[in-house]
Amino acid sequence: MDFDFQGLLEMLIPPVISSITTLVVLGITGRTNRKMKKDQIRMQRVEKLYTPFYIVCMRGAVPENDTLHFNFDTATRFLDLFSENVMYMSTESQRLYKAFYLSFLDYFISDEDENQKSKTFSKAKYDSAFRELAKSLQTDYQSLCRKLKLEQPIELF
Repeated sequence: MDFDFQGLLEMLIPPVISSITTLVVLGITGRTNRKMKKDQIRMQRVEKLYTPFYIVCMRGAVPENDTLHFNFDTATRFLDLFSENVMYMSTESQRLYKAFYLSFLDYFISDEDENQKSKTFSKAKYDSAFRELAKSLQTDYQSLCRKLKLEQPIELF
């Protein structure tokens, strides 16, 4: 009995090549789908948080207009934007958001009878917390734009 090695190879090679091709295509498709999903999430973050924040800053000339973010209505707009979209922030920005929120309460919601020295300290603390959070958000925004191949925003903070 003679073993037909050539015949065995001719019989096995087409299914093996077909299987390898299928695995490669599935792998490439999976990677593409994962990248598309990541990009969708990144774009959602940009649309929900970073672009609206950037627009409010540009319209109000923040940080050049030092008094704008001390205005209660504007500060409340920032607070609402941050609070409603905190889940889109990076871990660092979330940590800074907490400090911003507490300083917002301390400055805007504190007792009316507070002495001037304490109020001045609260204002400085709020300003510092706002600027730190704004810098972090801007860094996040620039990073997302780079990953999404979008135009880089100008640096505000």
